[in-house]
Amino acid sequence: MDTLFFEQWIDAHRVQFEEIAADIWDCPEICYKEYHSAKLQKEFLSVAGFRVRDSVAGIETAFVAEWGNGGPVIGLLGEFDALPQLSQQCDVTEKSPIEPLGNGHGCGHHLLGTGAMEAACMIRDYLEKNAIPGTIRYYGCPAEEGGGGKVFMLRSGCWNDVDVCLSWHPGPESYIWNSNLANARVKFNFHGISAHAGVAPHLGRSALDAVELMNVGANYLREHIIDAARIHYAVTNTGGQAPNVVQAEAEVVYAVRAPKITEVSEIIERVIHVAEGAALMTGTTMEYQIVSAYANYISNDTLSEIMEKHAKEFLPISYTSEELAYARKFLKSDDRDKKETPICSELQSVRGRIPFSTDVGDVSWCVPTCAMQVCCFSRDTQLHNWIAVAQGKATVAYKGMHAAAEILAASAAEIFEDPDILHRVRTEFENALGKDSYQSLLPEKR
Repeated sequence: MDTLFFEQWIDAHRVQFEEIAADIWDCPEICYKEYHSAKLQKEFLSVAGFRVRDSVAGIETAFVAEWGNGGPVIGLLGEFDALPQLSQQCDVTEKSPIEPLGNGHGCGHHLLGTGAMEAACMIRDYLEKNAIPGTIRYYGCPAEEGGGGKVFMLRSGCWNDVDVCLSWHPGPESYIWNSNLANARVKFNFHGISAHAGVAPHLGRSALDAVELMNVGANYLREHIIDAARIHYAVTNTGGQAPNVVQAEAEVVYAVRAPKITEVSEIIERVIHVAEGAALMTGTTMEYQIVSAYANYISNDTLSEIMEKHAKEFLPISYTSEELAYARKFLKSDDRDKKETPICSELQSVRGRIPFSTDVGDVSWCVPTCAMQVCCFSRDTQLHNWIAVAQGKATVAYKGMHAAAEILAASAAEIFEDPDILHRVRTEFENALGKDSYQSLLPEKR
């Protein structure tokens, strides 16, 4: 394969994609509200000759853009949603919000979506230049952070005719995904009776007491779940600021992670029982809603081998002395080795389960999928943190995005050039699923 094509293509087009990523960083939008980001990408791809299908699954910010005809059909997964309360000035090494409590791209999705879109455009030109048949699709996927947008897109059938999906994610190092944790998030609302806490406390029924008792019960539950599972919670409504009023309303949101979605489902059922017990003890009522859910990721060795081969062609990334000095500023460690090599873009060998969750896992249950992380930040940078936001418009971040685009494009190109690969991919996919079938805990309507 002519890797020089991809390198020269990036050199000729890097500026326009860096500008798109910067534009999305400048306008961080959260869960299902990514109006500017989606519009920006749709307009760009339409001008680039892609056929754009809007409002997939009835979601205004979900879309599919495709080029080409016939098979194979390869999909590239893009995201562009930000995180709440992570606003941060770029290039600043101390916490410094642009807007107090504003949004920020703490997971690098401005790079993720733009890099996948860049790869789609690169493949378009590669197929056209070499007269290779096939269809390349870019999936604009909203609400990965807490909304499970891909689940609703899956239910619409927009992946039904896809042979393979490829994706990537920015991070502080580079590796091929193997497996991760399934996840679900549940919102619990308790309803009580307000009363004067001093004059007539016996008439009150405290929703906040119910939340606190639920959290105590859940903490005891931790001892009796599998070691690989995790239970997190955040109290999102304490019922008011007046201590002399019995709180009539309170809310807590729980997140449960486990290696398999079936295990998540079982633990959530037990957490619901704890909530019911807390309501019974306090004389309150309780209702709950599953607001997001992610299946565990099903890896595919054949696709992983292809992506790993091409990752080694474009990694590690070369950095200037200025870029190394920039990354060094964000290190929180005094470790001499880390100071000398503040960026770790070499392809790593990952063993064991990766402890994060994503709705890419849901896609992987329905379509053979391969994904990887590519270094875009200084080493040890924590995602979902202002430090990642601060580095989001640096040349180090853009170099990682371009490398990811090259890897995705080269991996897709190999499959387009040798469609017989798909037989091995499909066989392995079916063997991995076995008798299991895809399920999502999310309700039919969001």
